[in-house]
Amino acid sequence: MRWRAILSNAGLGGLFILFVISNGAAFTERPRLSVGLLLVFQATIVGLAIVRREVRTSDQRPVAFAAGWAGTVLPLLLRPTASGDDLLIGQALQATGLILQLVALVSLGRSFGVVAADRGIKTGGAYRLVRHPIYAAYLITDVGFVISHPTLANFAAISAAAATQVIRIWFEERHLSENPAYEEFRRIRRWRLVPGIW
Repeated sequence: MRWRAILSNAGLGGLFILFVISNGAAFTERPRLSVGLLLVFQATIVGLAIVRREVRTSDQRPVAFAAGWAGTVLPLLLRPTASGDDLLIGQALQATGLILQLVALVSLGRSFGVVAADRGIKTGGAYRLVRHPIYAAYLITDVGFVISHPTLANFAAISAAAATQVIRIWFEERHLSENPAYEEFRRIRRWRLVPGIW
């Protein structure tokens, strides 16, 4: 494993520990489904980021690297509110996002990554819905959490994360377009993130 991957994994692991300490303490004090779902979702993402498969090719530009890591790290800033109540719509969105993520991850396996890279083109499972189902799952889950924990800081975190995911998709598609298999996939699967919209 290259030194950049080792440093990246160490940094991500450290941030995740801080996330677990903060949100785990809130969950222990007052167990809420919204916080439990957030912990499970982020643990899956971070775990797969750390054990990701080596890449065939990757976008080596610093801006692509920054966009990939920002999209992964920004949701770790989400925090529960002491007075917030779990709302059914928020919980439903979180559960939907988690299910979508798990279906996408089963399709993707260890080909999951943080920075735009070619780890092989996946087209089955959740990839039959949109070209970037994991990023769609991020957004659905994060919005569900913020519905139950509506603070300015949480709203700022998911707004920044959503903007970063759009930038991340742009870098990823630009890099993968060098692979003819991805060009064919992109022709068949029209929508990037939201069916019928984009």
